[in-house]
Amino acid sequence: MATELPYWLAEHPWTTRLFFSPGLFLELLAFVALWGRRPAAFIGMGLLIMHYVIGIVMGLRFSAHEWLLLIFLVNMPYWIWRGILKVRDEKPED
Repeated sequence: MATELPYWLAEHPWTTRLFFSPGLFLELLAFVALWGRRPAAFIGMGLLIMHYVIGIVMGLRFSAHEWLLLIFLVNMPYWIWRGILKVRDEKPED
């Protein structure tokens, strides 16, 4: 796929712009992640998806970027902790 897709993208420039423009807007609007945990999680997941797609198209790996996004923007430990607290609060008391 990393050899055929770039040729297809070169032949269809408008489709390429359509697929890659959300990544540009995510990068430009990354400061929105400073507004709170939810916007940070959405921006982080979007950037993770963007790096994954770039990895498929170009055959490149961005492991350090992906780990940093998971740690600082998506903040998985916080969401797991919050989910555990929510489950504990919803259990009926004996």
